[in-house]
Parts: sequence; C-alpha cells; structure tokens
Amino acid sequence: MADFSEHINQAKSNLNFLNSITSIKDYWDWKVTVSFYVALHLVNAHLAQKADLHYRTHNKVDQAINPFNTFSVTKFSEENYLAYTKLLGLSRRSRYLVNEKIRNNKNRLYFTYEKHFIKAIKNLDIILKYFNREYNVDFDKINIESEYYKSQTLNFFIP
Repeated sequence: MADFSEHINQAKSNLNFLNSITSIKDYWDWKVTVSFYVALHLVNAHLAQKADLHYRTHNKVDQAINPFNTFSVTKFSEENYLAYTKLLGLSRRSRYLVNEKIRNNKNRLYFTYEKHFIKAIKNLDIILKYFNREYNVDFDKINIESEYYKSQTLNFFIP
C-alpha cells in the first residue's frame, strides 16, 4: 500500500496534469475527474499518515473522514469533509452522467460543464489549503481561464 509521501507525489502529479489541461477548451468531465483524483490521493495520504489506514472503497473512506463519526481518529473538519464529498459527487456526474447528489435516481443524463469544473476547483482548493496548513505540503499554483470564475480567495487557482 502507498504511504503518505507516495500519495502526496501522486496528488501533485495529478495536479500538474490538471494544470496542463486547464487551458484546453471543453473536456470539463476530465478536468472534474482529475480534480477529484487529486483530492482522493490527498485523503488517502491523510489516512495513511494519521492511522496507517489504506481503504479501497469510497464508503470506508467516508466513514474514516466523516466529522460526525465520533470514533474516527482520521475525521476531517466539516468544511474539508463537505469539499471532498462534493468533489466525489461531481466526479460521479462526470464519469457516469448521473446527478452528483447520490440519492437522486432520476432516469436522465447529467453532463458536466464549465460551471461544474469551477465548483470542483473551489472544493479542491479547500482541501489543498488544509494539506498546506496541516502537513506543510506546498502545491504549485494553477492558472485557469473561465467565463464562470469569479474572483474569490482561492490560494492555488489563479484567474
């Protein structure tokens, strides 16, 4: 199983790839999916570092980082947890063309657009900030161009 530094290295590699594709028009589904995989490796690094945990299912990860799981030694703050679960939902939308709300089972297709990518990077930025503060991990800045991007206090994504 991968350790903390290996997950961090993979997250940084995925982040570099995300940086290389942000200037490409369209392909919002891939940009959202890559954003999620950056976060996934960061969460796995957190689990490995805090408790030497190595989960293979989203449900197990959810139980470990859920801030309302009183017995978990690896739980996230509510802000970080919500950011991760929103990224997971957006990634599901991108990969399976379903609504990002897991409990929504309507029989229709849900495509991914630029606005979903913007939501994804806002949530990814929250997780990157946490890792920067908590684990002193530095991440390269990413330049994005977007019609939907509004100037906000994102640390790692620059309009």
